[in-house]
Formats: sequence, C-alpha cells, structure tokens
Amino acid sequence: MDVRTTGIRNPVPDRRVQPWRIRLRVTFGLLALAFVVPACTNAGSSAGSKHSSAASKATQNSGVQTYGSVQELVSDLGRNGIQCSDVELEKAPSLAVQQGRCMVGSEELVIAIHSSVDERDNQAQQLSSLKAVINSTGAVLVGGNWLVNIDTAEMVQQVRRALGGKVIS
Repeated sequence: MDVRTTGIRNPVPDRRVQPWRIRLRVTFGLLALAFVVPACTNAGSSAGSKHSSAASKATQNSGVQTYGSVQELVSDLGRNGIQCSDVELEKAPSLAVQQGRCMVGSEELVIAIHSSVDERDNQAQQLSSLKAVINSTGAVLVGGNWLVNIDTAEMVQQVRRALGGKVIS
C-alpha cells in the first residue's frame, strides 16, 4: 500500500524487494568477495618470505610462482633437475630487489627477483632489446616476480620446463 493512494499516515510497509536494492546487494557482495578471495589465497604467504616446498610443487611449471630470493629460485631449479652451481649474488643490484648468477654446466644464468611486475617487465624489455642488438640466440624467461636471462635457446627451454614462465626473445 502507498500513502498517496490510501491516505493512511502509517501504512503497512511494502515487503517487495525493489530491483535497485537487489543490484545494490549483489554489488556489495561482489566487492566483498573481491577482497576476501585474494586475502584467503595469500594468507599463508607474505612478501619476501620463503615459500614452502609444498607451495613450490603446487605451482611447479606454472610460471606464476614467486620467490623471495635468488637462492629460492636456484633451489627450485635443483628440485626440477637443473643443478645451478657457483651462485654469486650482486651486492647492489640496480634493477631488481636481488640479482645473482649461477652456472649450469658451462652456461651462465642471470637471475633477478623483483618487487613488482612492472620492474620485472622493465628489466626484461631492456634485456630483450640488448639481445636483439647483439644478435644473441638466448632469451629472457619471465614469471611471477622473477626473470632469468639465458644465453642459449636450448637452456631457455630446459629452464622453462623446470619453472614455467614466458619466453621473451
């Protein structure tokens, strides 16, 4: 009932739910869900913390896994059959949170851990441009918050099978 049609001052409220209220409730529900789901999926990890081997195995070959350090990535390579020796960390990397080098046989891998995807993409673009200028046969492999600069196409594919990721020529 409506006050205008009945003339009653305190009518019984209309119990029908208006479409705009439904849309409002759905919108707020989706907004709440957008904040809750990422918080739940990241509940066990924090920036810069070590990931567990269970987390590593769960994301193995996906390329979206993140690492807190060069050593974590090197360990993951080892778990996936690529033994990286002579790991050396740079003292003050300019383009990454942490950067280092290691040897796989006679090939050198340059590994960088970044604080953001934008930083990672910036460094990957710079390396890719440099490789084009010098006609390098290798490529840059990127994933999560990391990248690996590799000199030969064969090693790029081996590391990609171990870690996943995207090859940027």
